[in-house]
Amino acid sequence: MVDSKLRESFYTQLRDQVGKPAAGSIFYFDFPVQEKNRYIDFLRVGYTPSESALGTEFGLNYRDLTLITESDLFERGIKSGEIDVAKLYTFYFDNGILINTTSKVRQLLQNSQAVKYVATSGKKFQIDNYQFTSPSNMILHISAKVGKLDLTTQIADIKLGDFVAAEIFDFWRQVSILKKNLSVTVSHQAEDTQGESINDFDDSTYWLANRQAWFKQDKPIIEVRTKAGKVNISGLALLVGSVQRQPTSFTVYADGQEMATKIETEDNNELVKLIFDKPVLVNTLDVIIQQTNNKDAPVVYEIIPIPAASSKINIAKALDVKSRPLTYLKDNADIVALKAYMASGTEVCVKWEAVGYGSGSEKIILFADGWLRGYNITIPTIGIENTVNFSIECFDYPMDISVDAVTIEPLKLPL
Repeated sequence: MVDSKLRESFYTQLRDQVGKPAAGSIFYFDFPVQEKNRYIDFLRVGYTPSESALGTEFGLNYRDLTLITESDLFERGIKSGEIDVAKLYTFYFDNGILINTTSKVRQLLQNSQAVKYVATSGKKFQIDNYQFTSPSNMILHISAKVGKLDLTTQIADIKLGDFVAAEIFDFWRQVSILKKNLSVTVSHQAEDTQGESINDFDDSTYWLANRQAWFKQDKPIIEVRTKAGKVNISGLALLVGSVQRQPTSFTVYADGQEMATKIETEDNNELVKLIFDKPVLVNTLDVIIQQTNNKDAPVVYEIIPIPAASSKINIAKALDVKSRPLTYLKDNADIVALKAYMASGTEVCVKWEAVGYGSGSEKIILFADGWLRGYNITIPTIGIENTVNFSIECFDYPMDISVDAVTIEPLKLPL
């Protein structure tokens, strides 16, 4: 009963503020993190597209409206130029109040100016008097260096056998260099997923093949290209996450030549390795997925290019070392290798939190080499809060981090 009254109030306020929108109108709604799923229910009507609820309220064909409730999709629409600012309406809804942010967001998209903040030293900073009502580009000026490393944190009962931690740290250093020199596209994808997500150093994002295309026997192609020069690799590993949708059969072409490939699995079949008969120097790699375990469309979370000399490495073990490196330090050679890996770039996250809205995070690759560098990320919409707290977190390595300055500029529509 409470939600039905709240839903009625939501649409009453929306009709009062918009009137009757023109065909082709685009609506973006932002909600507090904790209440988002509850409020999004107001925009659902059975199994019909979410736009049908708006269409009913405004007396329009739902096909003439576009509804967006995810900031990353809003961001994508801005960057692609698909959003017509004259037909864009944006709102923030909380505690029964629908706040119209349309005028401000339209202005930001067309006439935004960069704002620079001088941060305090350390890994935490606060942004005041700035509202993230539209996705914003943020440049973080950060210096980072390796913190104290010693051997006192080693867990004594680990059975290392022939395992050498230094080799694993060097493996990840090489992988980091390789991945930064690769671009990835796919032949088709499901709605709301992107091919480039599998090479973004973030194993929480993913690509899902388009199911309609898949069941029409349009086999998806993962197209890997180098940005500069050829790379020397012995294969490619895929983090697949879903055992049911795990790819089981492939055709692989390196610079147009079909490769003899051995398929191996690790980590309860959630990691698939494609190992070539011998290392190859390549500019292009086309991986065609032919089959999956349950015959449904494949899903991939991340690709890991395997350096030429690392075809026999246990990547599941290497992932564990990367997440808990101090556990495996046993001699100075390991420390030297870990420092080199950290200087080549390791994954951390920029966490944000706003009282009354919630929290979230965006990942970056941080170089612990002592240099002041600029790191570019996109911050999603964060309601209408005037104060947002940020911190650099999510790293498993001892690092001394200092945020020197922050520059923010709302995304602009392409000219």
